[in-house]
Order: sequence, then C-alpha cells, then structure tokens
Amino acid sequence: SHNDIIGTHVSHMNTGTTDHLGQSIISLRLTDLGSKCASQLTHENALRLLAIVVGGEVVVVAKLESPLWESFTIRSKTVAESNRIAGILRRQ
Repeated sequence: SHNDIIGTHVSHMNTGTTDHLGQSIISLRLTDLGSKCASQLTHENALRLLAIVVGGEVVVVAKLESPLWESFTIRSKTVAESNRIAGILRRQ
C-alpha cells in the first residue's frame, strides 16, 4: 500500500546493544519519506499489533507502544534473534 515502509526508507540500522532488561535491540532510523509513512501508519494503528513482512515472510510481530517517527527500536529476547531479524531487513 502507499503507507508501506520499504528498504529505501531505512537510512540507518544498528544492532548489538541491549536494553535495561537485557533484551537485544535493533535501532532503525528512517528517511523523511519513511518517517511520514511510519507516522501515518502507526497513528492509525496505535496499540495494535504491527507485523514486519519482508518478501511475504513475517519477520516480527510487535504491539505498538506508541506511534513511530523517524527512529524506533525492535526488541527481541536474544542476540541471535536480533541478528536474524537484522539480516532479513538488510537483504530487503
């Protein structure tokens, strides 16, 4: 759809950090167009589940805690899972 966020909307991705609970974090920063798409999509779906789908494969499903803007994080329980997700997103 017109609100899809695609690979060219991601300007930066960083992995290898953890939060205060020890969960592995993928940090993403979006381009201006990606930020606009993310903002509109997530405002319309606040507090609902959001799936990240790449090549028809559901990579991760998460509950939106708040609308997304120009940067956001994806948390997972293990570094291996974060690396798997980041690898799929990078190939996109």
